[in-house]
Amino acid sequence: MIKNLIIFYFTAAGETLARRLLTLKLGGNVTLFSGKSAEIKNCLKKNWNNDTTFLFIGALGIAVRLIAPFIKDKFSDPAVVVADETGKYFISVLSGHFGGANEIAQILAQNLGGEAVITTATDVQGKVGLDVLARKYGLRYADREVFKRVNAALARGDEVKFFARALPLDFPYPYRAEIEEEFSGIKILISPYLVALKPNEYQLYPPAVWVGIGCRRGVEFTLLEKAVLEALQEGGVSLKGVAGIASIELKKDETALLELAAKYGLKTKFFTREELLEVITIKNLPQSSKVLTKVGVGNVCEAAAIKGAGMGNLILPKKIFPKVSVALAEALRWWE
Repeated sequence: MIKNLIIFYFTAAGETLARRLLTLKLGGNVTLFSGKSAEIKNCLKKNWNNDTTFLFIGALGIAVRLIAPFIKDKFSDPAVVVADETGKYFISVLSGHFGGANEIAQILAQNLGGEAVITTATDVQGKVGLDVLARKYGLRYADREVFKRVNAALARGDEVKFFARALPLDFPYPYRAEIEEEFSGIKILISPYLVALKPNEYQLYPPAVWVGIGCRRGVEFTLLEKAVLEALQEGGVSLKGVAGIASIELKKDETALLELAAKYGLKTKFFTREELLEVITIKNLPQSSKVLTKVGVGNVCEAAAIKGAGMGNLILPKKIFPKVSVALAEALRWWE
């Protein structure tokens, strides 16, 4: 899906191609824009973010001069594609991997019977860059240098191996569940857990862990945050490996919970009593009579964590903190 596509054109022929693109089902919002350089620059400045794709129909040089003042880095720049007026070539110019310009150029070319022009080293050699994998599967990272180093290794033809408990069926590289200590090449560990990496080892974090929370009404944010961070540390889970927080539906307006999710960019899921009781029955979870009396279900944090993780595995049973209880569960099929 192409999000928020803005198409710039400069001639009548360019406008014809732009209007052809309007007839395609590309997804997202498509805006046509024609104006003077100053107006185009204002539009670029206003919309220069990862949620926007810019398509210039015209000369490559014009596009380069217009976008030059706004270019920052490959991790924050939007996708920029340039097409000639006939729709014969679609050139990926900027943010080919993280912004998805390579993929977008291919989509546009396929829809209009043109040819995508891709120049990134891994793509030219028919290999999938690590940053492409991170973007496609929502994998997080601790150091941006990992992409530069690993992609360079892939382009050179160095040995690179992936290690993970489970990956999507369409993952383009083979992988093993356990790290091979004897392998001396580059190792990519895909795991939500805290790992002491050795030389030539790199880690990407899948959003696989769900934090189940039970808490008193009006709990202070500082207490909640401290409890969750301590639970993650005890469970050996990196914050980068957390997908979201889950609780009972009664807590969907709990200020501290919502603030915690917002601060760390986490999803939230709130389940009904009936949904949590079903998990308790299936997983044979213990129940607290005190909690049962208060909210109608005797185990909130463990049941919510498991349910949030798609009935995944409980990796940290209920830990009790002041005014808060926390449990952790891992979704093995985190990409679904």
